[in-house]
Amino acid sequence: RRAASAPAVGSARLWGFRSARGCSTAAAEAVTPPTRLQLRRHAMTLAVPMVGFGVMDNLVMIQAGEAIDSSIGVTLGLATMTSAAIGQIVSDVSGTLSGGAVEAMASRLGLPHAGLTRAQLGLRQVKVAGTLGAAVGVGCGCVLGMSCLLVMDLEKAERLKKKARLR
Repeated sequence: RRAASAPAVGSARLWGFRSARGCSTAAAEAVTPPTRLQLRRHAMTLAVPMVGFGVMDNLVMIQAGEAIDSSIGVTLGLATMTSAAIGQIVSDVSGTLSGGAVEAMASRLGLPHAGLTRAQLGLRQVKVAGTLGAAVGVGCGCVLGMSCLLVMDLEKAERLKKKARLR
C-alpha cells in the first residue's frame, strides 16, 4: 500500500496541496476552513504593503528613467527604452534596500490580523486569497506611482536628443 500511496503524496506536494506541517491532502482536508472574514483580512494584510511597493517601484523607475534619459541618454544617444530599463534597475535596487521600511510602515497601520493557524496558512484558498490581495495591492500602487506622469515634461528628453543631433 505504501508504494501505491507514494505517487498521490508526491502529486499533492507538486500541486501545493499540503498544510504548513507537511500533511498530505487528506490531512489538509481535516483543517478547519477559514471564514470569509479571515480570508479578506489575510488578503488585505498582504495587499497594503504591496500598495507601498507599487507606488515606490513605479515612482522611482519613472523618475530615474527620465533623469537617465535626459542626461546620459542624451550624451550617449541611448534609446528611451534603454534609459527606462536602467531606471528599472535603479527602482529594483531601491525597492530591495527599502523593503523593510515599507513593511514596517504597513505594520504600523494596525490592520486586523486574520487569526489563521499554521495549518490554515497552507490551504490553497488562503494562498489564493493572499496572492490575489498582493496582486491587487501592487497593481493599485503602480497606478498611484504613475501619477507623477501627469506633471512631467514627457518630451524633454526627445527635444534634448534632437538638439544634440542637430549640433
